[in-house]
Amino acid sequence: MLTNRYKLNLLNFILRPRMFIKVADENSIVSFIEGYEFGQNLECDFTEQLKKHLINNFKITYSNDGWPGQITRYSKKKSISWVTTFRQFGLEILTSDENGGLTEEMQELIKMRIQNLIKNIGCENPWFKEEWANECIALFAIKSTWFKNLWNKWEYAALKSILRVIKQGQAFEGLFFKPTKALLDLKTKFTGD
Repeated sequence: MLTNRYKLNLLNFILRPRMFIKVADENSIVSFIEGYEFGQNLECDFTEQLKKHLINNFKITYSNDGWPGQITRYSKKKSISWVTTFRQFGLEILTSDENGGLTEEMQELIKMRIQNLIKNIGCENPWFKEEWANECIALFAIKSTWFKNLWNKWEYAALKSILRVIKQGQAFEGLFFKPTKALLDLKTKFTGD
């Protein structure tokens, strides 16, 4: 069962994994999640729900490689990173109606994280690179009504356009992760500046 306390803890991890683990990769994420569930006396069934979500909604079978293997197979099929795939599916589990959705506090955490990602466009920020793009892919793809309601119509349209620009490989110029004019224009559209 995913109580609000479990959801809040897991949401904080999904939004900012490096606050909890040094390197955000498959091994450290699996270790953290399994350790977290074990520390909750296995009352938190996040990985069981993740396994079922992948089976029921994406036809990704469960095998001897466990839920991490399910994510691996899906991420290879879609050509996205394991970490991005985990974050996307993790958010889908936490935000699902079956789990009671998110509290206003949790929704605000997601909103603030996304606003921060937009703010970093074009800044001299060392995180503005491929990792930034992958995080946007994971967070901007939420398809719930509550997510749409967090934004005014211009902000929501800008988020979807930024996601499209990233997926089309048109977010950066050159080798040094300089934002394209299209990305900078979308930042302006989102912020209203």
